[in-house]
Amino acid sequence: MQVLEINNLSKHYTNVQAVRSISISVPKGSIYGILGPNGSGKTSTLGMVLGVINPNSGSYRWFESDTSVSQSRKRIGALLETPNFYPYLSGRKNLEIVAAIKEVPFEDIDRVLEIVDLSDRQSSKFKTYSLGMKQRLAIGAALLGDPEVLVLDEPTNGLDPKGIADVRTLIQREAQRGKTVLLASHIMDEVEKVCTHVAVMKKGKLLAAGTLAELIQGEETIEIAAEDMARLEQFLGTLRGVKILEVKPQFIRIAVGEELDKTELNRRLYEAGMMPTQFATKKRSLESAFLALTD
Repeated sequence: MQVLEINNLSKHYTNVQAVRSISISVPKGSIYGILGPNGSGKTSTLGMVLGVINPNSGSYRWFESDTSVSQSRKRIGALLETPNFYPYLSGRKNLEIVAAIKEVPFEDIDRVLEIVDLSDRQSSKFKTYSLGMKQRLAIGAALLGDPEVLVLDEPTNGLDPKGIADVRTLIQREAQRGKTVLLASHIMDEVEKVCTHVAVMKKGKLLAAGTLAELIQGEETIEIAAEDMARLEQFLGTLRGVKILEVKPQFIRIAVGEELDKTELNRRLYEAGMMPTQFATKKRSLESAFLALTD
């Protein structure tokens, strides 16, 4: 089942084409990341599918039905941009206000506070919370009513490593409970660690979309180092089937073709009198896939 289907969705402002005819399908139970630099159209895309921004063309459909956006929203919890909480009210009081707006019973607040690990700080004023706690409270507000889908815009933005790890764990835990998560981020490492599916955007265009495994499949690379790095670089450049991708003081990163496997490469290095001090195989990362798409 597709939780969300986006078809040729576009949005332009006065002088900017924010989103250019993108099409994405979000499977039920996935953690779907929309990855791209600032200004790529991620937030505009989320705003349109949440009904807070009007598209200029195209369409989208939630839950494979033709119900209105307002009806679908009851099944969706969203964190879009920075939430507005009252600084002098406690975390619990702020959630009570959100629950009243969403028409959710106050009894659900205890469940949400437990999920976001704020039960012991629920009586503290919001202004005393750390950035990570504020973000967890915002996700808690999105979780009120136990929605089927979470939509999160840059959920780890501005957080320290511990805050990022806490939010990542929270997202993964909710996905394990059966929720579908749609998140926008410009942080490749976080998307690679948490997402099952990824769409890559740049300047409003969709460059690629699919499972994480599909996006990062491709050639393995090898990082090689030797005592004489200049000689190593020169030698590698003479080998048929070797492509030098990157030269650093610590290592040279290469890709090898079918005509020269790793065993044969090692043999050639030995015959040339060069014993590698480093010989490490690296799988393709989301970062390298992203750079290949956006170059």
